[in-house]
Amino acid sequence: MRAPRIGLLLALVAAASLRAEEIAFGILGTDSAAALRQNWNPFLADMAKETGLEVRGYFATEYAGLVEAMRFGKVQLAWLGNKAAIEAVDRAEAEVFAQFVDLAGRSGYHAHLIVHLDSPIRTLDELLVRGRTLTLGIGDPQSTSGTLVPLAGVFAPRGLDPRTAFRVVRSSTHGGNLLAVLNRQLDAATNNSEELDKLQLADPAKFAQVRILWTSEPIPRDPLVWRRDLAPAAKDRLRTFVL
Repeated sequence: MRAPRIGLLLALVAAASLRAEEIAFGILGTDSAAALRQNWNPFLADMAKETGLEVRGYFATEYAGLVEAMRFGKVQLAWLGNKAAIEAVDRAEAEVFAQFVDLAGRSGYHAHLIVHLDSPIRTLDELLVRGRTLTLGIGDPQSTSGTLVPLAGVFAPRGLDPRTAFRVVRSSTHGGNLLAVLNRQLDAATNNSEELDKLQLADPAKFAQVRILWTSEPIPRDPLVWRRDLAPAAKDRLRTFVL
């Protein structure tokens, strides 16, 4: 009976060690920290309950900071935009293990350029022609839909630089840019279909105040990444929970 008891003891020790392992889940700053916590804490609590791991949120203010946190082992698991995920794979010992889909099973979303419904600007061409008199909100430099896709889809083909094509250019989160347009603090801003879908669900009246001037081709939805050196048992539990 000694061997089974030793095996049981080793299994209990391994289980206790896994439960004690703390996982910092990095979440990119597409919205205010308070909004991110409200949206994500229930998910993190479910993850901790189902996996037996100690899971805490690591809410970053910018994409680059989140990649660096993963690089130095402060974050083991993260939700990142596509460009930031590539950098994490290249520089932070990360690997992609899952991709978001929406409730309809779609793995793509869209970048937008938006103005307030009351704006005299009704087309993308009008926006660009009058840009020198207008203010524009864009995303984090690492943001796929907030910066990179609009640059590639709107400005680069026309030989334009937003910093010189507009009177003022401000960088903020998707949520911050959307609020600034709704409050008429910005004439126009980049955004994406995910943010607008959230607004439509939460406040249809405010959603109706947004005019979309431009829509990108589909963009692959954001991936989930983890550090390669995360314990295999922890990876198994996390993968099972997420999928």
